[in-house]
Amino acid sequence: MLQRFVDLEVAIRGTIGLLDKAPDSLNSDEWTVKEFCKVLSPFEEATKEISGEQYMTTSLTIVIDHGLQNVCELMKKCNYSQRTNHLINNLVTGMNDRQSWGNIQNSNTLGKCTFLDPRFKNVPL
Repeated sequence: MLQRFVDLEVAIRGTIGLLDKAPDSLNSDEWTVKEFCKVLSPFEEATKEISGEQYMTTSLTIVIDHGLQNVCELMKKCNYSQRTNHLINNLVTGMNDRQSWGNIQNSNTLGKCTFLDPRFKNVPL
């Protein structure tokens, strides 16, 4: 939904300008939703990949976790607004939380599944 809103930004701004009783327009700080969409897009892709119902995804779990952590570290170095940096920090904190994601890379079962998957034959774990 947010991505659709961002895609229609030009049309929304133009339409608001044409209305007789236009609602308060969004200021530039409120358009940081663009940055949010950019930051959250890797998580959307990971969710779709892990949620696949027609194929085995257990072996992807560690690889996707590692990829998301790397993407977040790269995004921390980018020049984003304060709100977006706060979002990135919250995502990193959530992934490092032991109760949710903290033990994924240390799981023997997930490690064996990834090790046995031929797609990751040459990927260092």
